[in-house]
Amino acid sequence: MVSDTPPETPVDVSHIDTEGLAKGLNPSQETAFRFDAGAALVLAGAGSGKTTVLIRRIARLLAEGVPAKRILVATFTRRAADDMADRLLALVGPEVLDGIWIGTFHSHALRIVKREWADLYGKEGKFEIADDYWQERAVRAILGRSGVNDKLPSPPYCQNIKMDRKTALLAVSACKNMGKYAEEAETALAYLYPDWEKPAIVDTARFWRCYEMAKMKEYDVLSKVPCKRLDFDDLLLECWMLLRENASIRTKYEVAFDHVLVDETQDTSDVQWEIARAFARRNGNLFLVGDVGQSIYGF
Repeated sequence: MVSDTPPETPVDVSHIDTEGLAKGLNPSQETAFRFDAGAALVLAGAGSGKTTVLIRRIARLLAEGVPAKRILVATFTRRAADDMADRLLALVGPEVLDGIWIGTFHSHALRIVKREWADLYGKEGKFEIADDYWQERAVRAILGRSGVNDKLPSPPYCQNIKMDRKTALLAVSACKNMGKYAEEAETALAYLYPDWEKPAIVDTARFWRCYEMAKMKEYDVLSKVPCKRLDFDDLLLECWMLLRENASIRTKYEVAFDHVLVDETQDTSDVQWEIARAFARRNGNLFLVGDVGQSIYGF
């Protein structure tokens, strides 16, 4: 069977000095830089050049003919992603780098969820981000006293919960990053916060369920144009669900990438780790760089 898709025109990579990319690397760094295929974990301390090795390794892969669009790089912050892209651009040039996936786990998840929901649900798959401004208003309304504003439906609003807004959101976020949903709120919260008294667990679980309701279009009454909303943790959960439960979508992204590279691995949550594993499951080329001494999730 002959494909109707024309072959891709190879990108000229002759200007990339592969051996020059290894210049200045110590023996351990060069081992990571030259690592061929399979899974690898690179652990090193702060300021040891971990990201430099990662960037040069990506440039080496591109110089050896791996198409940019077949490489996915996940970082922890948007600033780190932008810096990495700029440094790679200086090493290989825009044509070679065109199509590469570089960004945070959240940005990759947003891209996938938008694309796949549009295909699966059409107009019903549209959503907006529950940003900080929306969250502040919604959480204040949820925690507020009952009877204060009769225009707001209760639930999800006016629940008269005495809880700090940041504490409530952080607790929910921590559970979601473990891959938990509001339906299992009490169990998840009790596991994460064993020192909390039962009333605190119950109140936080009630807040969580109301918070999820508030993001539904029919309850998004705080917005001028109501719509379904996803917060940043939802993006990860929804992306993971698509990869986990939809075989065709899972296969699409398993075969999409020849190499998956993750910077600041110590900061990946359970859900982010599962997403990375899903991307790399077919080819097995998962390259992780991190420093356990800098983990923000350590206890």
